[in-house]
Amino acid sequence: MNVLEEELLSDEELAAILEVAPKTPAQWRHRGVGPRYIKYGRIVRYRPSDVREYVNKHVVEPSRRKAAEAAA
Repeated sequence: MNVLEEELLSDEELAAILEVAPKTPAQWRHRGVGPRYIKYGRIVRYRPSDVREYVNKHVVEPSRRKAAEAAA
């Protein structure tokens, strides 16, 4: 997919979507974590596909034992 086929998100938009503090995306970049981003000059933007990929990497599957204990 071409980068220009997606509407790019700002730090503020990303923070709102992920329900984190507005400064969190900048802190993630500083620490080298968070979703991939595009930077040109001082402008930083995020592709929705990269945000989805980041979120999908953080899906936690409950263990079968814990799930069985919760059901009992």
